[in-house]
Order: sequence, then C-alpha cells, then structure tokens
Amino acid sequence: MGGELRVGIARDVVNMAPWLSQGASVYIIQQNVYDNLINYDDDGNLAPELAVSWEVVDPQTYVIHLREGVVFHDGDTFDAEDAKVSLDMMRDPTGTSALAPQLADVEEVNVLDPYTVELKLSQPNVVVFSALASSTAHILSKEWLEAGHDLNTEMNGTGPFIFSEFEPGVQTVLVKNEHYWKEGMPYLDKVIAVPYRDDSARINALLSSEVNFIEYVPYIEFDRLKQDDAYSMYAGVGPYNFLHLNVNEPPFDDARVRQALNYLIDRDLLIQLTAGGAGVPIEVGLLQPDDPYYNEDLARWKFDPDKALELLQEAGYENFSDISFVLTCSTVTVHKDPAEAIQATLQGFGMNVEIKYIDVPTLLDYRQNGGYVAMMDGQSAAYQDPDAYSAYFETGAPGYSTATDFSDETLDELLAKGRVESDFETRKQIYHDFEERLLELTPWYFGYFRPQGEAMEAKVKGYRRWPGLLGAHSTSRFEYVWIEE
Repeated sequence: MGGELRVGIARDVVNMAPWLSQGASVYIIQQNVYDNLINYDDDGNLAPELAVSWEVVDPQTYVIHLREGVVFHDGDTFDAEDAKVSLDMMRDPTGTSALAPQLADVEEVNVLDPYTVELKLSQPNVVVFSALASSTAHILSKEWLEAGHDLNTEMNGTGPFIFSEFEPGVQTVLVKNEHYWKEGMPYLDKVIAVPYRDDSARINALLSSEVNFIEYVPYIEFDRLKQDDAYSMYAGVGPYNFLHLNVNEPPFDDARVRQALNYLIDRDLLIQLTAGGAGVPIEVGLLQPDDPYYNEDLARWKFDPDKALELLQEAGYENFSDISFVLTCSTVTVHKDPAEAIQATLQGFGMNVEIKYIDVPTLLDYRQNGGYVAMMDGQSAAYQDPDAYSAYFETGAPGYSTATDFSDETLDELLAKGRVESDFETRKQIYHDFEERLLELTPWYFGYFRPQGEAMEAKVKGYRRWPGLLGAHSTSRFEYVWIEE
C-alpha cells in the first residue's frame, strides 16, 4: 500500500466532460475517477462493475441489478436514481454523448427499486450491454449533477481515485479513494499525470525517473525497454490511424477520389515509416483479421497507383497533379508522423498537399463540428462489437457524421438490423453487407492498426492490459497498480 505513480501522458487533459470520447490520455483521468455499470475482465469479456448482474426479461425489457454500499467521492450514496440520470444523459440525442446512437433504442429508464433499473426498448438491441462497458459510459451522482457543477472542470465519481487538482499544461492529480467499493484497493496514495507532448521528452522523463510510467511509448523504444530489466513494457496492436475525408468538399465530394486515395497511399510503407513495421494494414474496415466478424473476401485496399489514376480519371481528373487539398493534423506524434508521410507520398505522385497543424482541443472540436477537407486522426473501438462502426458512420454520429453531414440510408438500416439480430451467422452477413456499402462510399482513407504500448519502471507492479482493440483503455485500471519499494 502507498506511494505515488507519476504518469507521463502524451498530451494535456482538455477538460473533464463525461460521456464524450476524448482519447487515451483522458482515460487515465476519467476512468480512474468514474465507474461504469459494466466493464471488462482480464480476457476482455463483459464483467460487473457498478452493476452486479443484468438480464433480458423479454426482447424489449432489460433489467440491471446494482451494487449496494457504494458511495460517491462527495459522500452521496450510489443508487438507481444515479444510474437512471446517467443513462438518460448517455442516450440523449441532443447532447454530446458518444453513446447516443448506440442507446437510441432505449425509450425509458425506470427505477424499479433503490438498486434495480429497467430499460424499456423500442426494439431488441443486442449491443446495449457492450455499449455500457465503453470508455464513455460513466455513472455520475444525480444530486451532484442537479447542483449545477461544471462538468468540464469538476469530477465526482465512485472510482478508485478522487480528482484533486488540475493545472493545465502542468499536471492532473488524483488521490486515493479511501472508501472505494473494491475492498483493499486502490494501493496507491496518488496518481500524478504530467503532459509531455514530445515523444523524446516523455521517454527521457521515464529514463530519468522523473516519471515512473508512460503511455504512448514511441515504437522505436519498444525493443530497448523490453530488453531492459529496469523496465516493464506492455503493448498491443489496436488503435487505428486514418484520414477523415469531408464528403461535401472537393476533391473528396466524389467517392471515386476517396477510393483512389485508398489505393494510392501505401499502407505497408506507412507502417514501416511510422510504426517500425509493427502495424497491421487495414484492407477492409475497422475489424482486425482475428475478429470473428471479419470478412476476408471484402479485402481490397492494396497499393495500386494504376487503379488510383483510373478512378481519378473517371472522376474527371486527368493526372494526379490535378488534385490539391489541405491535410489537417494535430501535433501529436502518432498523428503528425503518418500525416507527413502521407503528404510526401502524395506529393511524390504530383498532388499538391498542404499540412495545417492544429492543437488537440481543435482536433476534438473538428471531430464533432467539422472545419476540414481531410484530417489525420487515430482512435480505437469503444467496445468489442462491430456495432462500434455506428460511432462514426451512422447518421448524426459524433465521431464523424455530424461533422461532415455524412449520411447513408443503407448504412443506417444495416446498423439497425445488426443491433436487433442475435444469430451470429445472420449478424455476420449484415456487417458483411454494411462493410461492402461502406467500401463503396469510402468516407475515409482507412490506414492501419498501429502498435500502442505503456512502459514503467520495474518497481511498478500489477498493471493489466486488455487484449486486442481494448488495449488502449487499459490505463483506466490503476486500482491494481502498486509500487515495490
């Protein structure tokens, strides 16, 4: 028991707003302060958190049984009223909740007793429980919310650590929750998150013991840290790098141009240049080849300049040099490096590509509100189900569609069918059809799955990394971490 964990994060925390997807650096803060109703076990399976169990009473009635004896950081007791108000906020289509599309079928949330809530659905929805395990499904206090606190600057959860201090650009401090519902946890007295936007500065902070844990380990440091007994290294391939394309702005208002870009940018070369060869090229969509829903017969994105030129000429562009656009990119290394490599690649074919650099707050704003022609980004699936596509491509989804007015009736219909269907083979065919249509529309340049890892001094024990696409969310579990002195 005891000690401080000093964490080097890749960027500053923009704000504390719950229910809004803000990236891995913010998970370290939000998910160690807030709890979900449902989370994942070490194998990536759904597991109880503030809910102890859940059941499907009938196809349109789901009941969630809640944990008793849990208190919020301000001393208020957690009960069904808190779960209801939080669920209502998550499903509110007029707010900023990242989960509103996934929970759109939930028509009512009813309190059955102090520790039971009922979800009444307009139709069956097999992804509700997975959505409630996502990185933004936080539970807040009803009384605290009604008191009018500023959710951007204040936090009050039931998690292992209490939000204590925030100095923009300097540090965010969390302190031990002495009344945490997991008996004997957390072990640490304090977590101090310090932003280091420069990769070299962040790795040097670890090597000099300025911090004893870092996220976003530069890939070139993976092997060195793995081979050095003074450090422990955890990594996986999960997040994806891609380009948002604005389907309403030339040249990307023509699907053939968007498709051409997917043939013209060499994914294998990008992976070599920006990830040391450790990534996985995206040849279909956002499902990795080991995903049970992956459709190998749809794989098509290969480096093929001749095919790219053919598509551009069909769209009315005689040569690559007829294409010009501005590529917007944040200054975060995992965005900046591939953006600059893409710029060099396309300019090598004669395209005129100018990079516009922005800070992370602007990136987050652009994700929701637009303002770009093409924008480099990197994200990871919010939960392990192909319905996670809906966060980007369903009409009104805050991850992409809202920002660009992207909407397609066929995609919407298929996503709706996928949520209702429980038979695996039928469901797999639905997402096959969805991806086939998505590839026809090609709203993005689908890049590659990149390696992402965390490193720590060897004395830092107990860290647990989830498998696959969930790996980037693993820093939400610092209650298990302890320091060997």
